Amino acid sequence: MKRILLASLAAGILAASATNAFGLTEFKKEFKTKYLDTHKDDAYTKLATKESCNVCHIKKKPKKVANLNEYGKQLAKLVEGDANQRIKDARKKDGTEGANAEKAKLVQEVQKAFDEVAKMKSEAGDTFGDRIKNGLLPSSTDTPKDDGKEDKAPEA
Repeated sequence: MKRILLASLAAGILAASATNAFGLTEFKKEFKTKYLDTHKDDAYTKLATKESCNVCHIKKKPKKVANLNEYGKQLAKLVEGDANQRIKDARKKDGTEGANAEKAKLVQEVQKAFDEVAKMKSEAGDTFGDRIKNGLLPSSTDTPKDDGKEDKAPEA
């Protein structure tokens, strides 16, 4: 069961880019490898696995750039463009070998981004890395600030 949950975590983390979603299964696997496989707190591993895509995305919102939480936004700034499109372009240019090379490049970019973002302060004031180390989800907020852009239910 744990493997199924971890696989679901791998399927949706980090969906973001300048245009649409850039998330790749590989990004989710990298988060798992970096933070979950070695975390001292099993409860945190279960929490992050359960939250899955919501490690980077706002709950109950479409998985688009406009709906990234604070952690996802910082990662998206460091991994250029739409990863899926980059892979498609590489496949058109150099076939499967090109697509695989682009995936490897993207994995390196997200690994580097994890390290850089871990040093950044969250809205709560602690770093994203400290939050993870202390058994908290990286984002200190789950909903976007009210900037007038979010759909709101009519008042009764």
